[in-house]
Amino acid sequence: FMPQTAAKDLRVTPSIDERYDPLKSTRAAAKFLMSNYKILKSWPLAVMAYHHGAGLVSKAMKALKTDNPITIVRTFKDSNFQFASRNYLFEFLAMLDVNASKELFFKDVPEAMALPEFITVSFPRKTDMKTILSHYKLSESLTRVLNPHFLEPIWSGTAQIPAHYPIRITGITLEEFRKNEYPKAQ
Repeated sequence: FMPQTAAKDLRVTPSIDERYDPLKSTRAAAKFLMSNYKILKSWPLAVMAYHHGAGLVSKAMKALKTDNPITIVRTFKDSNFQFASRNYLFEFLAMLDVNASKELFFKDVPEAMALPEFITVSFPRKTDMKTILSHYKLSESLTRVLNPHFLEPIWSGTAQIPAHYPIRITGITLEEFRKNEYPKAQ
């Protein structure tokens, strides 16, 4: 997502960028695709519109009087419909094909590390990450893996986590978390 498109469903600030959160960004991408589908009434066109928006694909459909993606790709001329927009659907289809036969392409790639079990918590006040890590004796490296949307200002302590903002943590049970009083805001 470009920042302006992401801002519709995701938080994008100097300290938190939810485009890097695989759970939140996947949900936002699915919502965006569904929105494109509702406008364009076609999954191939919805995927095509993912790169540059349903408006451009609608413009192409109207100009060419067709909903055929092949015709649109081959004949639609617009300064905004260049290489990336024109090829997005086919790149998506190629990715699906590679994924369906991944063992042919990626023989020596080790299995991905499974995420550790985690709980999701929040605090009633804005809170400093260093305080949370210290108070609950959490691993910063594992907490970073679980929260890739927190940018350097959160980790360095120059920005705080907003009140009630969800944080994924591991190495502590929900019961243990509830027994410990939450850290006070700095």
